[in-house]
Amino acid sequence: MSVKILGLMMVRNGARTLGTCLDSMQRYCDTVYALEDRSQDGTRAILENHPLVSNIFSAPRFISGKDWFFSESLMLELLYRMSDFYLPDWVMVVDSDEILSPGVDLRGILARQPPEVVAVKARKRSVWNDPLHPLMVPLMGQAESIQGDTWRYFPGLKARGKQLHNCRLPEGIENRGRVVTIREILFHHDGWGTLQERIEKVDAYTAIDPTYELNEGVPYDKALLFGYKRAEVNRLIHDYHCRFQEHQSRNDRPSGPNNEPAP
Repeated sequence: MSVKILGLMMVRNGARTLGTCLDSMQRYCDTVYALEDRSQDGTRAILENHPLVSNIFSAPRFISGKDWFFSESLMLELLYRMSDFYLPDWVMVVDSDEILSPGVDLRGILARQPPEVVAVKARKRSVWNDPLHPLMVPLMGQAESIQGDTWRYFPGLKARGKQLHNCRLPEGIENRGRVVTIREILFHHDGWGTLQERIEKVDAYTAIDPTYELNEGVPYDKALLFGYKRAEVNRLIHDYHCRFQEHQSRNDRPSGPNNEPAP
């Protein structure tokens, strides 16, 4: 059974990964509608020249150079209204630094969902590429979560009202049917690939939301720094090196019978 899938995206200064993301979305989306938020790089040109993108709304750069000058809820609300002008079967919000894992037939998975399933949650795994701490993932944590970014289209759906960290699923979607988690679907996220990037995210989010109210009360450092506080970065690095040495020691042991590590 054929399904019509609309990809939605809000992006600011995403030129580094945007083209690859859109190429990936061609596997499972019929078209993409984008909100381009005051980008200073080549984001707008990439959107204009990619064949998958058919609708772009741009916020002008002269308004402000401040991150999150417009609230996330306002931008999601605009994207939801844009979907009302396409009338798809399914809607997905995809960030410009997310890539669907190769081999996942997302279009087929959505086509097979029974009518009572109105939204889908999937795995999202952060790509780790830190030359200074190459095995911090997985030695200090898996950097994987379950998130809901895909839902069956209904007219007039509303965004949740927080400035940041809204659930991407529309408000009240769970009242229309079942929300299911499909672990077969895996997205790779390329935004927090080094320890330094994570520290910068902690500082930026904490400056906006010092009481963590927008993050359900969860401190940003504990969430992004593998359970360590912002002031404990040196201890995080020390503990990582200890685990790294243990890991190297185990791997350097001679093998016993049947290729089992020697005791």
